[in-house]
Amino acid sequence: MPSANEEYLDAALRHSMELRGFTRGELQRLNKLLERSDRELSIELRKALADMGVKKGAQYSFKTKRFKRMIEELSGMRAAVMAELRSDNKSTFDALATLEAQKELDILNSVVPVEFSFAAASGTLLREIVNSRPFQGRILKDYYTTLSANDKRRLRESIQLGMAQGESINDIVARVVGTRGAQFKDGALAITRREAEAIVRTAVNHISNGAREAVWAANSGAFSYLMWVSTLDGRTTLICASRDGKVISTDGSPIPAQYEALVPQGARPPAHYNCRSLTVVVFSEDGLVGNRPFVVDTRTRSKRTIDFREEAKRRGVSVGQVRNEWKAENVGRVPAKTTFNQFLRRQDAAFQDSYLGKRRGAAYRAGDLNVDQFVDRYGKTLTLKQLADSSVI
Repeated sequence: MPSANEEYLDAALRHSMELRGFTRGELQRLNKLLERSDRELSIELRKALADMGVKKGAQYSFKTKRFKRMIEELSGMRAAVMAELRSDNKSTFDALATLEAQKELDILNSVVPVEFSFAAASGTLLREIVNSRPFQGRILKDYYTTLSANDKRRLRESIQLGMAQGESINDIVARVVGTRGAQFKDGALAITRREAEAIVRTAVNHISNGAREAVWAANSGAFSYLMWVSTLDGRTTLICASRDGKVISTDGSPIPAQYEALVPQGARPPAHYNCRSLTVVVFSEDGLVGNRPFVVDTRTRSKRTIDFREEAKRRGVSVGQVRNEWKAENVGRVPAKTTFNQFLRRQDAAFQDSYLGKRRGAAYRAGDLNVDQFVDRYGKTLTLKQLADSSVI
């Protein structure tokens, strides 16, 4: 019969995958909103440039009232969209905090004896996690303020640059919103989309981990330790790889001998933008056992999808067949106590070099280094010179 730790970790990992599905849905909604805004902006920008008499090879002054009015009107359009995005995300994130806290409570109640009654998280604390608890040094509203300001600056600068270089209306519009051939990823405002996606991914991780920890805080007597768990694949950053499997004491209890302490003890996911790590509770000193999924591939999901389609076309088979073959070769499970460093040790030199870089990969194999020796205590990646100076290599 599985132990509470086995059942808990399996449930936590399953839910982390569900949460990524939720995040993908939010990103789809975000992109639809920004795509609509880009289309509307393209129409209005063409009209405004035509009204100004813009044509290829001509030069213009950026101090005229007409130009300033055009920038103000176009910026106002974008500001309204940024405000809509912030409001939409805020409602979603408020609901997410409540749902994540309840999900953690459900998991805990399902894996421990029924006679133990877990308390719900404080609603006030959940609202604080969304609205006033910083992640990556800033609170949520500050991210959207910066996003809107950067978007306005990119809009103005890309229009000015195009006009200063005597570009045509079509060229200026393409400079701002991108081209169809590149799926509009080559325009200045595509950067806004990528920044907005990073905010959503990071905020979801922050809120999920914060809401779950709020449940643990409400039941502080039930467990003394948390463990950092990172995704076992080639896209995991060095900072998360170095923290994987490290333990946090929640009540000042000494870290059990079989574990390494997380440094610093106050560190929590997200460790960086687009972070996928999570923390889990440890019910006893025996730790967590069971299975963890891993992926031996450094490509992003979108890049794999593109490659699968190209390979399927080249071989004359279905995309599903290519994907299933990839899964059989690259996806597996390892014991839950496997840390990222142990996972990396088991991979071939090609994967290690792809993940660490050739020189670090060689040093990793030759010097018997651990992943956490490639970063400092704050998670900053050390250069090869710094590693040499510290006598690590």
